[in-house]
Amino acid sequence: MGSFTSNVIALDYSIGFKTGDQLIWKCNICNINKMNLLFGENWRDAGLFENLSQGKRMRWEVNTIEQNSTTILASVNIWMWKNEESWGTLDNITESSYLKNPSQYPANFNFSTYPYI
Repeated sequence: MGSFTSNVIALDYSIGFKTGDQLIWKCNICNINKMNLLFGENWRDAGLFENLSQGKRMRWEVNTIEQNSTTILASVNIWMWKNEESWGTLDNITESSYLKNPSQYPANFNFSTYPYI
């Protein structure tokens, strides 16, 4: 099978969420052996995957979004992996900034990194 490359460039870039939006993830399957192979044996100790296991949920709520001509700055409340129906007190507030136009990143920039780890 041949390789595929694309030179498609969007005319306008957007962020896809707004202040007040909530994102909730539920872990339906957690294969520890496969996670160890993919992320290494310490994947559960910190960051996005801390305390992850089957049946738990994580919630993000967008606090603020600030934009200028080149960047987006988002502040997000995070409730880490829980089994309870009540979310309780949030675990973390994080801010991340992104360039509005991905072509402004260096050519070798790795988009596979997780900004919330």
